[in-house]
Amino acid sequence: MKNTSLSLRKRKLLDYIQTQHDYITGEQLAFHLRVSSRTIRNDILEINQKLKSSGIQIISKKSFGYKLVVDDPKQLKMLNRSNTSFLSREDRVRHIAFRLSYTDKPINLYDLQDEMFISQTTLEHDLLAFQEKYVNAYPFIKLIRSKNHISFESDERKRRSILILLYVNHWDYNSRGNTFYQYQYLEENMINLIIEELQHFLQVNPLKMDDISIIVLNLLITITCQRVKMGYCLTNKAISVPIDAKLLAATNHLLDIIEDKLSLSLPEFERNEIYVYIYSGQLLDASKLSFGTVSHYFTPAIIRLTDEYLLKVKNIFELDLSGIEDFYITILQYFRYLSLPIHYLNVMEQQVNRVRLDMHIEYEIAYLIQDLSLEFLGRFLNDTELTYLAFCISGALESYNRHLPKLKTVICCHMNLPASWSLKQKLLTHFHDSIDITALIPIHYKDIYPFNDVDLIITTADKTIIADQTCDQLLVSPYFNAHDQSQLDHYIFRKKIDALYHHSLPDIKDLLEEAFWHECIDLDNPIDLIKLLSNDFISNHYVTPDYTQQILDRESQLSFVVKPGLTLMYCLSPSKKTCLSIGTMEHRLKWHSQKIRCVIMAAIHPTHYSLIFKLINTLIYNDFNLEDMRFMKSKSEIISFLLQ
Repeated sequence: MKNTSLSLRKRKLLDYIQTQHDYITGEQLAFHLRVSSRTIRNDILEINQKLKSSGIQIISKKSFGYKLVVDDPKQLKMLNRSNTSFLSREDRVRHIAFRLSYTDKPINLYDLQDEMFISQTTLEHDLLAFQEKYVNAYPFIKLIRSKNHISFESDERKRRSILILLYVNHWDYNSRGNTFYQYQYLEENMINLIIEELQHFLQVNPLKMDDISIIVLNLLITITCQRVKMGYCLTNKAISVPIDAKLLAATNHLLDIIEDKLSLSLPEFERNEIYVYIYSGQLLDASKLSFGTVSHYFTPAIIRLTDEYLLKVKNIFELDLSGIEDFYITILQYFRYLSLPIHYLNVMEQQVNRVRLDMHIEYEIAYLIQDLSLEFLGRFLNDTELTYLAFCISGALESYNRHLPKLKTVICCHMNLPASWSLKQKLLTHFHDSIDITALIPIHYKDIYPFNDVDLIITTADKTIIADQTCDQLLVSPYFNAHDQSQLDHYIFRKKIDALYHHSLPDIKDLLEEAFWHECIDLDNPIDLIKLLSNDFISNHYVTPDYTQQILDRESQLSFVVKPGLTLMYCLSPSKKTCLSIGTMEHRLKWHSQKIRCVIMAAIHPTHYSLIFKLINTLIYNDFNLEDMRFMKSKSEIISFLLQ
């Protein structure tokens, strides 16, 4: 296939759409790629234009969306291997990482500019992005710059860590190799041989690992063998782990076979490195884990970290998750994995905003780990590690919610009994864990039916069933279509969050009305805005002077910004009074690629900490589209919109 010169974004679009088994809407694609629907339409037009002779096309169908049609799968595989485009910063950062990892000599910056056809200014920005990704984060390699040359420190282990990250990110789980550049710089015959031997190793040994752990192990052994053949060996010993005699013997047997087939010899340091990874990557046998056996499989430190974290969740949010055995076992295993010297987690780059939005509550509970993580693990958890802890919490809340009382529900349907009965069965198919349908009644019986013990009325007529607000009312089609299902799912989702906080908390309307208000702020820096809003609490002596820094620390570890329009900020530093400070922008503020019109900051009294859940439920999970706030600047407009 000729070079198509698709940018990384377009290749990501192709990569994502080929994993879909049916049509996907432009809006969904736009959300995953964090661009506009118009950009998606333009990208698809360009992709189709460039691929028109390849038998690969993205077709569209009105009301359904887009779908990838491939006449020849080999052509698609070749396209996925394309690695000659440097149109995106991510492409260029990856190229810089490869070049630095595979050379001992300093690289001339002018040569690097010429290779990627970019200006000096663009390269400087790329180097800043590179440092953010690999110098300021794992593996924390030192970038040495001398005049017009750059090079890495001579740490072989860190170089290999970067190479593993380059390959494992965007790994193609439908095939083998990285989605965008397959096995560039690796010997394909070598890695194929190692994959086969490792597969046999996992079959004959009672060892279970996550998918990413297996892929990283394949890459680790391949890169180790390749680097040793090139004369680059580790010079410092890996962090030690307990010796499992059977596992060590099995590891050495695997490496003996690989050495023989590749005609090389791995030094003891190299063998030890691979053993440490295999030991760290193995999953415990869950069937043997229970409340009664945890002390046999986990260190006292990991058990104490887990117990103290769950106690903290209980004390702050009045939410006791410690009695859910399956959750307790899972979170113990996760903390154990994070404590080991080598661990890798799948990075969800494209889906992270969607995950953050869907699990907003879970992230807040997960964030409580940070101080304990610093104490027990010696560091704060990063975004990805917090995400997987949020997944643990999400599962725990699902289990917790299954024990909540079902919503007592009445169906008011204007159609004949068979239609009402059919609607009931459809509702129970999807929501039998959450609702208990107690009656089917005709619309005209609404004035004589006793609704005093009803939580929810599902009606097919667009009219008020009961005048007072003793229960909720939801309008659906008698045929219960996909929109109805989504609407009820969202309603139940919010009701579950309702159960996480006391209804004696301050009223949101009162908090908004009595808040400190700053209208039409003309600032272009998020830090200045944070200082302005937090000063309302500090100057009134509700919070300590370090409140601003605590908000900034929280923002740096786990950003508050997850969607456009409105941002909600807070921290658990105790306040003498629960109150809000609200700022509206004269011009929307660009913040983490989102455009923000309004920022609401909360100071919370310790007895009201679960107000965080109520604020999220009311302001973030409401049915309105926060994008509609883009022209609103006044207090009256904002309050009216948020409380609609």
